[in-house]
Amino acid sequence: MFNLSCEEYENPIYTNSAGFIQLESVATINVVESSPDDIEINYILDGPKSEAVNVEVMVTSDDDSRYEVVSGTSLTIMPGETSVTFTMRPVNNFDTDGNIDVSVTLTESSSLPIGIGGENANNVTRIVTIADDDCPFDINDWVGTFDVDEVITGGPNTGLPLAVAFGETYLMDFALDPTDMTGSKIVMTNLGNEFLPDGTVFTFLSCDGIVTMTPETEVVALFTTWSIDTSSYNEADFSITAEGPLGASRTYEMIFTKQ
Repeated sequence: MFNLSCEEYENPIYTNSAGFIQLESVATINVVESSPDDIEINYILDGPKSEAVNVEVMVTSDDDSRYEVVSGTSLTIMPGETSVTFTMRPVNNFDTDGNIDVSVTLTESSSLPIGIGGENANNVTRIVTIADDDCPFDINDWVGTFDVDEVITGGPNTGLPLAVAFGETYLMDFALDPTDMTGSKIVMTNLGNEFLPDGTVFTFLSCDGIVTMTPETEVVALFTTWSIDTSSYNEADFSITAEGPLGASRTYEMIFTKQ
């Protein structure tokens, strides 16, 4: 049975002699699909109970493959405790499928009414927005033969290309990585003199507009080690640009451009 107190019928306060259970917060949770952190939603009692309280949660969305329910949807608040946590985990699917809203709703309790004061209306549903972090990208556009434009950009011999210094020619082939399931990797093979080691893997992080290379510290032109500080790609001319320290006292830039 409910008692209703109000001040000129504004801001009503509901109370229930048996108690009630509700969401701790109804603010929308925003999370990127590649987040390594679980999503936690707390359900709280008005006060500790002498017996366990069973809680049922309903999870709905347009695509349940976008998340994993870790805790299950049947939860228990143990005697003497005042809360329980529902846990779910976003799934990083590497698909360009947009953001998705997931509704997490407290549907019933075995022994108590739900919502603020048990009115079954407020603080029973929370929305989780999972943001897509996969931007449109076609790895097949990057398969082919690439020129190499490279130059020392700082320190001794600034402005000198290694190809000129060594009398070499740099040209390379990019092919799909046969082990890649994400559609983001290509494997490099030298067609001229060795510029980077054969088998170097380029990974495109399409939403960030950058490219990483594995291994991260490369031996360039059999000359010295090169660590990449910045990298980017341009789909207008299918070019990749990277720059970073070359050895101990130089900086170096390379640009790969598709023929």
